[in-house]
Amino acid sequence: MYMLCEHMWLGEYRFRASLILSLTIRLAMRAGYHRDPSHYSEVRRRSWSYLVQLDILFASYLGLPRHISDRRTDTALPSNIADEDLQPDITSLPPLRNPEEPSAISFLNYREQLCKVLGQITDCTISFEDLPYEKVLQLDQALNGQIDVRPAWLDPPPHLELHMVKDPITTNQAIEVDILAQRARIILHRRFLVPAHANPQYLPSRNKCLAAAARILQHQTTVSQISFNVDGMSVPNWRALSLMHEDFLLASIILCLDIDQDIRHGRISRRLEELPGKDSELQEHLGLLRSCRTILLDADKPNRDAQRAAQVIEVVLLQTTGARDANLDKEDGAKGAIAGVCPASLGADPAAFAPVGPENASFGDPYWFGNQVPMFSDLDQAFASFPSEEQFPFLAGSDLNDILSLGL
Repeated sequence: MYMLCEHMWLGEYRFRASLILSLTIRLAMRAGYHRDPSHYSEVRRRSWSYLVQLDILFASYLGLPRHISDRRTDTALPSNIADEDLQPDITSLPPLRNPEEPSAISFLNYREQLCKVLGQITDCTISFEDLPYEKVLQLDQALNGQIDVRPAWLDPPPHLELHMVKDPITTNQAIEVDILAQRARIILHRRFLVPAHANPQYLPSRNKCLAAAARILQHQTTVSQISFNVDGMSVPNWRALSLMHEDFLLASIILCLDIDQDIRHGRISRRLEELPGKDSELQEHLGLLRSCRTILLDADKPNRDAQRAAQVIEVVLLQTTGARDANLDKEDGAKGAIAGVCPASLGADPAAFAPVGPENASFGDPYWFGNQVPMFSDLDQAFASFPSEEQFPFLAGSDLNDILSLGL
C-alpha cells in the first residue's frame, strides 16, 4: 500500500516507489514467501504473485534489473479459488473454479505468466551481451505462445467500442493484459525499428513494433472513455490510465519515430504516387497520434512526460502534413496547410491564444505548454510559434532524435 501511494502521489518519481518495492521483496524473502507454501497458507502465494509481477513491471519501466530470479523461487501460482471461499477454519482447499470463467485469480495468474515472458525479454534486452536476431524471433514465438493460451474472456476485440463495454472491470483486465503483451513486443523489437528502414531483414520487427503500438493507442481511446458508477457518481477510469500511462507514451513515440524516419527518407511525399496502399496505414497512425495527444492534454494535471510527448507528437504531425502537402501542391508551389493537426476540442479562435513561455507558464515549469495549442494554416507560422532553442533546447531544430535523447 505504501508503494502504491508513492506511485500515485509522485507520478514522476517512480524510482522512489521502486525502492519501497525492493524493501518489500527483501522482507518477503526473509519471511519465506519465495518458497512454495503448500503446507502453510494459500494467501501467501497471492502476495508473492503480486510482488513478482510488480518486480518485473518496475524493472521494465525503469530499465533496471529485477530483484527476483526465477531460479531462486519455487512458489506455485495461486489456486483458482475466490477469496470468499478461503476461511481461517478450513482444513482443506475448496474445489478449484473453471479458469475460463472471469475471476480475479484467473486474471492474476495469467498476468504473472505473461509478466515472466516480459521478464525474459527485458533480461535479454538490457544485457551487455549481443542479442542475436534468431533469439529475438524465439522470444517472439514464446510471447505468441503465451498469448495463444489466454482465456477467451481476457481477449479483447481488436477495435473495442464503448457501447460494447458491458463489464468495465473485465474490460479493463482484458485490455491490461493485451497492452502488457504489446509492450513486451515493442521492447523486444524496438532496437530494429530504425535499422529496418535500411535493412529488409528487420522489416518483420518494424511491422510488429508498429502493429503493437497502434493497438496500444486504440486501447487508450477505450480506457479513457470508461467510467465507473460509484454510489451514484461517475468515476473516471483513473486506475487503468495510471497503470498504462507509460505504455501509451511508449506507443506514441514508436509511431513518431517511424514517421520521422519516413520523413527523413522522403517516403511520406512518395506514398501518394508510388505506395497508395501504405497511405491508409499512415492515416491510421496519424489519427491515433492526434487522439493520443488530445487525451494527454485533456488530463486535469498533465505531467512533464505527457507534455513532452504531446510536443513530440505535434512536431511530427506538423512535419508530416508539410511533407504530404508539399507533394500535393508542388505544381503551384503552395505551402503546406496544417489544417486538422490540432483537434478543435483544444480551443476556439487561434487569435485568442497568448504566447506561452517560461514567464507565463503555470507553476513556473519551463516545459509547460498548457492544454490549448492553436491551429495554424501555414507551416512556417506553426514552427515560428514554438519557443526559441534557448527556452526549449530539446526542441532545437525540431529533431526528434534530440528530443528522444532526453529520456522520454
